Amino acid sequence: MSRPNQMVTVGFGKERFSGPPILSRLHQGSQARAQAIEAAREAELARKARPIADLTSGEITKRKLRKLGLVAGGTAGLVTLQEVKTTPTQPANSPVATETIAPTPTPSPEPSPTQEPTEVPTETPPTFEELLGSYRTAYSKLDSATLASLHENETFSNIERLLRTCNEENIPPEASYASFVISGCTSILQDIGDIPGAEDIEEFHQARELLTSFVVVKIDSLNERHMFPDDQGKLTVSLSHEELEEYKQAIIDYINPK
Repeated sequence: MSRPNQMVTVGFGKERFSGPPILSRLHQGSQARAQAIEAAREAELARKARPIADLTSGEITKRKLRKLGLVAGGTAGLVTLQEVKTTPTQPANSPVATETIAPTPTPSPEPSPTQEPTEVPTETPPTFEELLGSYRTAYSKLDSATLASLHENETFSNIERLLRTCNEENIPPEASYASFVISGCTSILQDIGDIPGAEDIEEFHQARELLTSFVVVKIDSLNERHMFPDDQGKLTVSLSHEELEEYKQAIIDYINPK
């Protein structure tokens, strides 16, 4: 056994320490560990006995907090304890909730009513029966005395014959076709013009208007069929557009003199 002041060799003799200091340090270490264990036990009892929020009160000193292992440098521990009961906030960098607004529906424009194209009214030419009937009506307006005094070319019988020639009926083979037909139409006016009082009867004016429309259509028809004679009297030509229009205007002016 070593004496109290005897030098003790530790390891392979590289380090030498006196005996009593070593034992003293070991004893002191045991006491420190016991104090640390006791402090930890007291801290655990204090934590269970008091709410964590009370640890932030002035009764708990910074030294005690450090002793309990709750202070890790500076005031970080206090800040940590004070934030225990704070209201949880929205995590950082989390997307902000937005309200989705449904788009306002665009009202569909009401379809505009389709406008029908304006039709230009066209005058329907009278039929031959309508034309003949209009002159029959006009003659019925003459008094009996006038009818009895009419010359043969002024009678309704002669007017009907001329109207049928205008309608291309009973055309002699040797006749110049188009000229003969149109002559039958225009001769009516000369014969009726000599009837006393005919100018004052409205029905004769209406019959003349129908005759004008009938003759214009007849001229177009004759020209389409090459029924106008050439200089030698052959039925093989048609009038040019200018000649046709000029000819129709001359006939219209003759039937309806200004």
